[in-house]
Amino acid sequence: MAPSDDNRRRTFGELMDVWHERYGSRLRSQTIKLSVEKHLRPALGNLLLSGAAAALPPLLNSKIGKLSPPSLNHLRAYCHRLYAVASMRSVGW
Repeated sequence: MAPSDDNRRRTFGELMDVWHERYGSRLRSQTIKLSVEKHLRPALGNLLLSGAAAALPPLLNSKIGKLSPPSLNHLRAYCHRLYAVASMRSVGW
């Protein structure tokens, strides 16, 4: 999913913050927040959404062998959810 035109100038970190405010509190487990803060925000947080989308596959590939397959899948699913939110016209930034 591609970010809407309004959201293209936002950073991955800003989107993470919006997602956590709106949807993160509904999660049964908060461990994903710790995981994304450790593995995604340092590398992607300051990148614009389009740049983060390009940097994401190499970043996750670099984690193969360091993280378990389920952990990698959780990170991928998290990113998919973030970009689904970014594809909305009005996220309420």
